[in-house]
Amino acid sequence: MRKAVKRKKQVAGDQPRGNETRLTTPDLVILSLLAERPMHGYEVNATLEDLAQYEAQCRAMLAENGVDAGRSGVANSTLAQSEGP
Repeated sequence: MRKAVKRKKQVAGDQPRGNETRLTTPDLVILSLLAERPMHGYEVNATLEDLAQYEAQCRAMLAENGVDAGRSGVANSTLAQSEGP
């Protein structure tokens, strides 16, 4: 008589089985845009281009002011100052 084989539980980070698919970050961005309101593909594309231009402008303004929040620790130091009495 054969022993039953236990199946391994799927853990976050494991590859999906069969026909399951994983959503990527671009998938989620597009889905969030469509959740706001229905749009055609060209509208989604135009909105994404607008967002990319806005992000580039923000990064340029931060660079002009010499701010690199991630590397300089500006974000972390502000948080650390606000903690505790």
